[in-house]
Amino acid sequence: MDESAARVRRTGRSRHWTNPKRVLVVNDHFEVRSVITEFLRRRGLIAIPVRDAASARVVCERIELDLILLHLVVLDLAETALIRQVKLLRPTTPIVVVSAVMTPDLERECRVLAIDEVLVKPIVLRPLERVISRLLKTSEAPPS
Repeated sequence: MDESAARVRRTGRSRHWTNPKRVLVVNDHFEVRSVITEFLRRRGLIAIPVRDAASARVVCERIELDLILLHLVVLDLAETALIRQVKLLRPTTPIVVVSAVMTPDLERECRVLAIDEVLVKPIVLRPLERVISRLLKTSEAPPS
């Protein structure tokens, strides 16, 4: 991730959204969380980094979010509860799951929980940016 962080610092492009978009970054690895947070901020997004599902639940209760980027090692009770809470409180908030290993069981669970997108590590910033842009544009569209 050091190379990616350096690339983000060098290019530093910013996108201006019609209204500030809030992205919750849930990742237990400080370095990865920091790089993704900086990457999002340089694109004009409000990145809210948290370490775990418990912290993410508190943020979800207090702040209206436009997207959640959730790192999963395994889908445990804390993450499942977080996803269900978000889907209950804000059913239109997109959730992107990032996982190192995508097993058939995890893939099935993500479908059942109505996860919007699943990305497999390593995180490549350009494809991540495209997914986030697509989901934010979708969530910004007026209801039909």
